[in-house]
Amino acid sequence: MHEQINRDEDCTFVAQEVMKMRVVMSGLVQERTALGDTDPIVVASLFIPRRRPTPPRVRIEPRRLRPPREVAQA
Repeated sequence: MHEQINRDEDCTFVAQEVMKMRVVMSGLVQERTALGDTDPIVVASLFIPRRRPTPPRVRIEPRRLRPPREVAQA
């Protein structure tokens, strides 16, 4: 659906299907609660990051300005 939105395409069908799935899931959760099951559902994350994490930034001390050196005249 996100890809369709990014391509400025009609995603009505996909959005309706997602909403139907959410209604079904909500009903299943209510049924589970009515049966007395209150244990949390633990799911292993299958998320794969798209890019490597950025390395931590190294803090650089600000430079201190010195007064200009006097030029010796000979």
